[in-house]
Amino acid sequence: MAGMKVEGVGTDGNESLYGWDTADVLDGGKGNDYLSGYNGDDLLKGGEGNDSLYGGEGVDTLEGNAGNDYLSGEKGADILKGGEGNDELHGGEGSDILNGGAGDDRLYGGSSEADTYVFEKGHGKDVVSDYGSLLEHTDTLLFENAVFSDAVFSRLGNDLVVKAYGGDDQVSLQNYFSSKNYQYAQFTFADKTVSAEEAVNGIL
Repeated sequence: MAGMKVEGVGTDGNESLYGWDTADVLDGGKGNDYLSGYNGDDLLKGGEGNDSLYGGEGVDTLEGNAGNDYLSGEKGADILKGGEGNDELHGGEGSDILNGGAGDDRLYGGSSEADTYVFEKGHGKDVVSDYGSLLEHTDTLLFENAVFSDAVFSRLGNDLVVKAYGGDDQVSLQNYFSSKNYQYAQFTFADKTVSAEEAVNGIL
């Protein structure tokens, strides 16, 4: 079976789909599915339902789609998209891109490399947790189609809260004020990129 590309499509039920060493495509369809890409540069789609997706090694793309999904990129520079629902995303090792989509999501980049978190209007109330140890591993929070002058930064306990779109949308950087290791971040808007120091200037 070595070297054989796997293309798996689920049904309306709850399935478990597994890839191999190649670039596999797994689509869970409806139902609460378990997808594991194993090695290779895989594409995993959860479809409808509350799905669990694991990329394994390789440069993988994980799409939760509708439902409350769990996505884990594991090893490699992965792209994780939660879609609709309250999702939990873990980048793992590598420089990952995490986009929770609509819903109140929890995003964990991993401490080994610099990650990018993507937000857009209607993203909901998201929580980011990323513990870094090196300045060169600075993470980027990308607010698409938002401008810096509209963004509001505030403190809630040890968390830094960013509201870039008004309304109920907000991003909470968990434990930001508790340790320098949670502050390796920069904020990118449509008009400029600002450092963490500039963004939180004046916040106690």
